[in-house]
Parts: sequence; structure tokens; C-alpha cells
Amino acid sequence: MQNRRKQKLIDWPIQGRILGLIIAAVLLTSLILGGFIWYCIEVINQFTYQVGVETALGELVISRLYYFGTLAVLGIIAVILFLLLLGIQFSHRLAGPLYRIRRDLEQMRRSGKINVIYTRAKDFHQELVRVLNHFLLDCRKQIKKNEEGEEESQ
Repeated sequence: MQNRRKQKLIDWPIQGRILGLIIAAVLLTSLILGGFIWYCIEVINQFTYQVGVETALGELVISRLYYFGTLAVLGIIAVILFLLLLGIQFSHRLAGPLYRIRRDLEQMRRSGKINVIYTRAKDFHQELVRVLNHFLLDCRKQIKKNEEGEEESQ
């Protein structure tokens, strides 16, 4: 079985919501910025015709504005891609430990052996894993104590 911890999208319900929020925020910002840029281009375009700027100069201004608009759209796309990659990395640090905890607890339930749970140092939920490991170690001690008590009573 492939180690899912090396995959970046391991828990879609959690990671999908995070990425959805990032995409929605970036798209909303992009639409507002794009609308403003389009409005500025149209205002300057109308202004050049109303003032009677020479056709060659007006066309130069308009071409430069559309060039600027194209660069702005490409910049927005680059920002979206960057934020998606950053969101995937961030969500992986969030969902990875939860996946690991769930997987290790299932394995402990099946095997009957209680072990500590290990996560990467940069993962989120370190405090949760620490508390859970203390609980698991206390459970292991209690089970061992109960087993020793049963052996003495026999």
C-alpha cells in the first residue's frame, strides 16, 4: 500500500474546504481588481476620443492599457496558482496529522497494542498529539497494571 502521507491531497473533506476558501477569496479579489482595471481602460479610452487625441497617440495609449490589462490578468493567474500551492502545503500540514492519528488508532484497535503516535515536527496539532500520546501511555500502564493484578490473583 502506498504511503498516503507523501501525497499532498490526503483528506479531501478538510483540504477541499481550505482550498475552496482560498479560491473563492482570490477569485472575488480578482473580479473586483479586474473590473476596476477594465473600468479604468474604458474611461481612458473614452477620454482619448473625447479630447480628440491624435489617432496614433490614442491607439498607443489604448494598446498600452490592454497590455497592462493582460499583464494584470497573468499576474492574477500566477497569484492564484501560488496561493493554491501554498494552500495545498498548508492544508497538508493540517490534514496529515489527523489522517495519521485516525490511521494509527485504527491499527491499535485492530492489533490490541497501544503505541504512541508520531507526526512530523512542522505539522499542526502537535499539542493534540502530545496529549493523545500521554493518554495512550496512561492506558498502556493501566492495562499492564490490570494484567499484573490478574496474574497475582490467579
